[in-house]
Amino acid sequence: MLIAKKLLFIILFGALWTGCSDNRSNDAYLSSLPKSAGTLEPTDSLDLEQFGLVLPSRLVKYNRWIVIAQTQAKSNLAIINLDTHSKMEALRVGRGPGEMLQTYMAYLDGSKLALTEVNALTTVSLDLAALQEGYLPPLDTIGNFKPIKPASFLFCKVNGGYLSTNPDGESWYSLWDSDGFVGNSIRQPRVTGFETASWSSVMSFFGSSLLTVHPDGNRVCAALVKMAALSFSAIENRELKEIRRYEYNEPGVKTEGGLAFISNEETLDCFHGIASDRDYVYLLYSGRKWPGEEVPSYECNHLLVYDWDGNFVTRYDLAQRAMSIFLDGNELYCLTQYPSDKLYVYHLPEIS
Repeated sequence: MLIAKKLLFIILFGALWTGCSDNRSNDAYLSSLPKSAGTLEPTDSLDLEQFGLVLPSRLVKYNRWIVIAQTQAKSNLAIINLDTHSKMEALRVGRGPGEMLQTYMAYLDGSKLALTEVNALTTVSLDLAALQEGYLPPLDTIGNFKPIKPASFLFCKVNGGYLSTNPDGESWYSLWDSDGFVGNSIRQPRVTGFETASWSSVMSFFGSSLLTVHPDGNRVCAALVKMAALSFSAIENRELKEIRRYEYNEPGVKTEGGLAFISNEETLDCFHGIASDRDYVYLLYSGRKWPGEEVPSYECNHLLVYDWDGNFVTRYDLAQRAMSIFLDGNELYCLTQYPSDKLYVYHLPEIS
């Protein structure tokens, strides 16, 4: 009986080990990296269910305020005070004054959070330093970037202008300013068979890129959601100069009616969060196929670290999966929807 139990254990362990090994080997990108430096445990957490959020997706932290973007809610933003656990709603969904149909938190410039309406590209800023209990400061208008051809709905402020995903022709992301000046663009990663894709498919694939900018505004990192593609560039004399790029895990492509599209079932989810400081870029990575067997594939537990020259530095495993991250000093704030809405805080080890 004892021998039989041992044999059963060996068979089960072998099956589990083989399954894990195959999962890693199917991810060419993750397999190319050194092993994890260890698992990070949360140092703090906050149950967000008490605030009645609706599909929280991204977060920004400023002092003791957490700003969370919502989807399919009456307001685009929920603003939570970490000390009092009070909540304010901001930027109602609509077409009227002070409203937006769908908001993207574009970037944080000091204390001012830039908010862009996804379709019209009307952009306003909310001064988080002026927030008070029960008081929202008025929004300042930055501009309407719809007439600027390179502008997409994702953009960041950089030295001399703005940076935007720009899935037009061969472009992945571009440098431009509000006067219409276009410096140059960085080419898209090659995706075999995607040449005949419709504009909407191309926009969905490349337009949803993640962008982060160095605090000095002279470096940028771009990452894709549905492909393990990374690009590191410098901004010099109003021009983008790519320093390094990685291209792994081409997505599965199918064709229907002569038009190519990305097959989620044959594609690994890759980067779902990005943050940075003066020294490093932090990337939240999934490496699992959509929609995920039990845990949604957009919930990630791999935290990868690069320097601004595009060199891999280290990687960690997160004890609790996350779908979005924000870096505040050496504290990493992580947002998750599964199995319930929560905020986790990790203390990042010092990198030597």
